[in-house]
Amino acid sequence: MKALLMKFLHMNGVDANFELYFLKDSENWKVTHFSEFRFCQNVVKWFGGVGEKRVKIGIPSPRSNNKKITCFHRGGSSENRDLLAWFLNSASGFYLQLFNQICSAYNLDLPFRRKDSIYGAFDLGSHHHEKVKASSRKNALYLCQYCLVHLGDLARYRHQAKQAETFYRHAVVVSPSSGHPYNQLALLEAGRGNRLAAVALYVRAMCVPCPFPGAPANLTQTLTKVLANSTQDISGTSRVTGDEYTSIFLQFHARLYLHHDVESARASLPILQSALSTLVATNAFTRTSLQQMVIVNLFSMFCFSGRLKCKGGEDMKNYEEITDKPPEAKENLECVHLVEELSVGVLAALLLPVHTIKDPEQLITYPAIPAVRLLFEWVRCEPELFHSEAMRSKQQIWPGLCKIVNDLQPQLADFIASKYSELPLPEDWELQGFEPLEKMLSTYKYREGLSKASPDEYNLIRASRLQDLAKWFVEQNVDGNAVIKVSVSGEAGVGGDQQQRMFEPMQHLSPPPEEVRALEQLSLQPIPLKNEDNGSSGRKGKIGILKPQGSLERSRENREQEQKHDQPQGDHQNTPTVSIEVREK
Repeated sequence: MKALLMKFLHMNGVDANFELYFLKDSENWKVTHFSEFRFCQNVVKWFGGVGEKRVKIGIPSPRSNNKKITCFHRGGSSENRDLLAWFLNSASGFYLQLFNQICSAYNLDLPFRRKDSIYGAFDLGSHHHEKVKASSRKNALYLCQYCLVHLGDLARYRHQAKQAETFYRHAVVVSPSSGHPYNQLALLEAGRGNRLAAVALYVRAMCVPCPFPGAPANLTQTLTKVLANSTQDISGTSRVTGDEYTSIFLQFHARLYLHHDVESARASLPILQSALSTLVATNAFTRTSLQQMVIVNLFSMFCFSGRLKCKGGEDMKNYEEITDKPPEAKENLECVHLVEELSVGVLAALLLPVHTIKDPEQLITYPAIPAVRLLFEWVRCEPELFHSEAMRSKQQIWPGLCKIVNDLQPQLADFIASKYSELPLPEDWELQGFEPLEKMLSTYKYREGLSKASPDEYNLIRASRLQDLAKWFVEQNVDGNAVIKVSVSGEAGVGGDQQQRMFEPMQHLSPPPEEVRALEQLSLQPIPLKNEDNGSSGRKGKIGILKPQGSLERSRENREQEQKHDQPQGDHQNTPTVSIEVREK
């Protein structure tokens, strides 16, 4: 073990290419990891005793509120617990010191660990800062990510979940192309019971240039639990809450990913497409949740199209044991088309509430705007999808895009978009290295200029990029027919030096009028919150776009009753009723 520690500490006097030697798939790397693993095994046996008694380290019960370090062994003595605490604290100190030594040796400047010279610390006897090759710096960043992940693991073993999450997120910032920190973040979310976030993070761990080998098995295990706990019968379902929608969404992907069961997954498609509009309009989902749904959808298409490369070794064997036999190309194609249909349906559902928003100030902060932009960027990254049957069947998405762009044009009149052409938006920062959108994400600079824009500037940048997307769609056509056209209004724009351009869909398709009327009937009223200081009621509170009054449910129920009398047997209504559950945050 002393030799192992000396090897790590050798980084203090690094030669510029030592990390290359350390990171390559060499015998040295294997011996290092094997020695570390065997040492941890011996420590565990020492703490718990040899025999049938075993000690669990590192995965606390998600419902446990115990913040102390325990060895999960009733017979464990206080001496053993103290020794375990000493071991974990010493390991944390070791990795933290190693991390700082790497940063100092390569003069790394990170957002959460600025370089030494900023604070006036100079090592006059060191010559390692003069000429550091780009490849050496890249590998040094990978080693920093390695240390941060281990620091997060050690914090997780001490039941310090928030500290562990901080280390993991720092690791993502240092090396966004590595899947390991995403996998560890997914473990935390799974422990908290947030399966949508866990699945999205496992997906992130697989769809990066350096995927984590254990992520496929973890994703399979999580989706298997989702199917095992699916007790809801969605046939004839007319009311779903936000949590129920999330469950149905994950079951849809579990059936496709694990069993390629297209027929069972298709049965849940109508409710997934029709229920989302009202749930989004009443803030049942956060921006992050909507983006996570988009990530899972894009991953499924990426996976079924045969471009996913994270399968191999022992994890692939476990994956093949749990899932069905590898599907044929025809089955994969059916899965791709079904997920395309869901993704475009989700896009149409996210755009439907836009027609009820009259105030541009409210429209620019619409929670679904980032997810809408990501889906349109996905279409631009995959031009062949523009001609898919799913896009042809949802022509109502174009009026929604045109309304967003037209309503936000006045706010962009004095905005200089070119100044921020290389600045990534918050959702772009979160998706660094995500291969399905790599074509779009690679156009931004993530390390140059650590300062970020204000929230208002981010909103304007997002609106400007939606406008650029609309301009791109103007140049596209389906079967020789354009989908969007541009007309110049008669009135001059701001300053009188230019006229305002209006985007119009070529096919004047209106959104479902009954749906829009029902959404408009939901009153926009702030929710009074109790003031804890004086007990009085105030009008300042976090509100949703729309407050549910039950009108949407009544409208759909009345329409269903009328159609039962007017329509012949076998002609069923595909738009179910939605019951909204709004939670205070």
